Amino acid sequence: MGYYGRESNVILGTIGAIVGSLVGVAIWIVIYRLGFIAAIAGVAIIASATKGYEILGGELDKKGVIISAVVALIMVFFANYISWCMSLYFDLKSEYQISFIDIVKILPGIIKEAGVLGDFIKDLVIGYILTIIGGFSTIRNNFSAAN
Repeated sequence: MGYYGRESNVILGTIGAIVGSLVGVAIWIVIYRLGFIAAIAGVAIIASATKGYEILGGELDKKGVIISAVVALIMVFFANYISWCMSLYFDLKSEYQISFIDIVKILPGIIKEAGVLGDFIKDLVIGYILTIIGGFSTIRNNFSAAN
């Protein structure tokens, strides 16, 4: 049950968490383009996913906190993937006739061919660690408030 004794709408809340988390993903991508991976970007993903769940789901109950946290973890992967795509696109666009969508489609092959899977995974693990460290108190506080 949520703050007012009502249950949240899980389907709409999940959609809200996904859409809301895109704000944090955008922050992640900007910070990554500057050459960093920062905990604040992970916190932004968690906070915006939670707020999105609350807005569309109607209540931020414990289910909503858990769903928002899971969405946030998935979106950290998405943010890392898109960040890598953008970096590669900006590196290649002047030399090759390639679109951003092409890069999104072929990134796994490029990572494998270039032998940089370890670098991709390292960025992802650092992102997850920073997100968990930075977002732990947000998740804990939301979970406690959700009764």
